[in-house]
Amino acid sequence: MATLDKVVILKLLNSENYLIWTIYIRAALMRENINIESLIIWEINNKKVFYFIQLFYTDKPLLHIKNHIITSNAWIKLKELYNPFRFIIKFLFYKEFFNTSLNDFNFIKLFLNKVREIINQLKSYNI
Repeated sequence: MATLDKVVILKLLNSENYLIWTIYIRAALMRENINIESLIIWEINNKKVFYFIQLFYTDKPLLHIKNHIITSNAWIKLKELYNPFRFIIKFLFYKEFFNTSLNDFNFIKLFLNKVREIINQLKSYNI
C-alpha cells in the first residue's frame, strides 16, 4: 500500500482492482488539480504525474509500461490490459462473429452486411 497524506490507495494488481484503482488515482490527481483526461487529450508529458502514478503499481503492471515515458500512453496501455469491460466486449464480438452463419439469413447480402458490421466493430477496438 502507498499513502497520500491520510488517503490509502491500494496498488494496481490486475483487472480485479483496475476500476477501483482508477477512481482512487483520478481522485488523488484531482486533489492536485491534475485531470488525467486532459493529459490524454493533449498528450502532455508530465513526468511528475507519471512518477506519481507509478508509485501505485505492483511489479506486473509496472513491467507492462516500462517503455512508456508519457503519462497518457501508460494510462491507455493499462486500460487496454486491465479494463475488465474491454475483455467482455471483445469476447462478445468474437462470439457474435463465430456464431454468425449464412443459414441465419435469407439473403447472402444480409449475411455479408452483418459480417462487415461485426468486422467494423472489431476494428473500432483495434482487434
